[in-house]
Amino acid sequence: MRLTVFTLCFIVCAVGIVFGNTLSYGFVWDDHFLIGGSYFVRHWSAIPKIFTSHFWSGHADWKMYYRPLINVTYLVDYQVWGLRPLGFHLTNVLVHAGVSLAVFWICSMLVGNWLTAFVAALVFAIHPVHSQSVSFISGRTDLVSTLFFLLAFALYHRWRAHGRGVVYAGATLAFLLALLSKEVGVMLPFVLVAYEWSFGREHGARAFLARTARGVGPLLLLLAVFLVVRLLVLSDVLLVRAGPGWDNAGPRILTTVKVLSWYAWVTIIPYPVSPSQATTIVRSALDPRFLLAVAGLVPLAGGMIVAARRSRVAFFFAAWFWLTLAPSAAINLLPGSEPIVADRFLYLPSVGFCVLLALGLRWLIGDVRDIETEQLRRGPTVAFAGGLALFAILTIWRNEYWKDDLRLYYRMEDTDPQSLLAAVNLGLMHLTRLEAQEARVDFEKALAIAPNNARVLVGYGLLLAETGQPEEGLRQALRGLGFEPREGSLHSLVGRVYIIKGDYDRASAHYREAARLQPHVPANYFLLAYTLLHAHHVPQAARAFEQGLDAARSMQWQHAVIDRVGGEVYAELDPSRAIEHWERYAATLRRGPESAASKAELKEADDALRKLEGRPR
Repeated sequence: MRLTVFTLCFIVCAVGIVFGNTLSYGFVWDDHFLIGGSYFVRHWSAIPKIFTSHFWSGHADWKMYYRPLINVTYLVDYQVWGLRPLGFHLTNVLVHAGVSLAVFWICSMLVGNWLTAFVAALVFAIHPVHSQSVSFISGRTDLVSTLFFLLAFALYHRWRAHGRGVVYAGATLAFLLALLSKEVGVMLPFVLVAYEWSFGREHGARAFLARTARGVGPLLLLLAVFLVVRLLVLSDVLLVRAGPGWDNAGPRILTTVKVLSWYAWVTIIPYPVSPSQATTIVRSALDPRFLLAVAGLVPLAGGMIVAARRSRVAFFFAAWFWLTLAPSAAINLLPGSEPIVADRFLYLPSVGFCVLLALGLRWLIGDVRDIETEQLRRGPTVAFAGGLALFAILTIWRNEYWKDDLRLYYRMEDTDPQSLLAAVNLGLMHLTRLEAQEARVDFEKALAIAPNNARVLVGYGLLLAETGQPEEGLRQALRGLGFEPREGSLHSLVGRVYIIKGDYDRASAHYREAARLQPHVPANYFLLAYTLLHAHHVPQAARAFEQGLDAARSMQWQHAVIDRVGGEVYAELDPSRAIEHWERYAATLRRGPESAASKAELKEADDALRKLEGRPR
């Protein structure tokens, strides 16, 4: 008992040491949309909507994801911490610690050796490929889905041992929660078939089929019902992507082989790894990249076959790795999809690798049950301890990628010069910071990588408009919008281009569409009010402003732009109310840092107040 308590505490402490630095990090990348700009995380009353909407509802038209349980966890975090990132990061670290303990639990049950289970859990706790899943708040999908996946498996194993219906019910519930967290949960029934084959087939094929039907059958039925509900909620198939048809099947198969080899080897040697992986389609079986991938898979496959012949536990966890990795690799076979590679997809599969590594270490150091025994072979033990130290250092270093947006995107660019994500996001950040030359470099690079990408074209169009080429900027922006006409954020950028051109009627049309597509984004309404006002539609501007106030209250959103637009909108309709807005706007400017721009804004606010009050200030 004391040894078990020591083990659990040691694993939790290891997680705290390796991932403790993430508690000081902020929101990055998708966090800004899924948490910072999400209506769902702010109101308990939004829970029914969470379960009847796709994961990116209100932000983007990406209907392929249904992960309501993750939004519920964000909601709980927000109610406790508000928008303080520390609390969200703390939840990620705690869930990762829980998953690591679940790895220890499962390995203990299947292997029956304390030291093997401890090694497997410890390697899992500090493995560098887990940095993205833990350090990136939006990586929580991997953490929560894996936690319930492991819990479902553990309960299923206990049900097999004791036959208690309540335990099977717990496994079923955990399976459902895994499905509600991430799509990879669908692989649990297949992992359980491998489990039955590994640990139950000694009674004969007929007994194996009967056991599997009895144990896995109800879970497959639940999965079928879940997929139907998912289809009804999303009004779409599992993963629909626009693009070419199956004529590209050959290159996609070759690319998938290359991706599988990369996943396998980066699990073993997790360096170097980029925060955003990019891969190109392999179009020929003679391509050196494909040949290298095959050469890398051959020794791995051979080693796993040898291990599987020696141990049913080794066979099972080798099957675990490949089965749970299959959905992430199979995405690349979908017609029209771009190759997708991310080390966060290894979070659940790496459970299999960590147990295999622990079994290999057990073979090297001897079948011992106590780390103080004289039977312990020092050479392999010291080498393993050194490897663990390197893993921990690499993980702590990799965590730093996720500290803030600028660091993240620059690291993406450094480690992967062909990263479209890095180029376009850096371009938009530089554009926001009025760094036109830097933004131009980034957007031109992004155009070279993906000349027909919607975000690239719209962002580049805005850059052109802001640097004296409004006509060409508009042409590029509209061309980009044509590729993604249902993206509210793109309509907002196009509206900005029309403002630069002085065409407020067309600008208001795009902001109205942005507000329709993203009804919980307050800025869309205030920009709509601004454009309607300058198009001389004052009553409509006032209505849009009131809608913006409702959205801002709902989102608990505050920004100086509210009072600036309110002062302009109500100058004629309600001068006293306009004065209140201008006074608050001026007070906000005085509290902020002084700059040439803030001085000009403050002068404009004072002029508006003098005009409204009819007396000098």
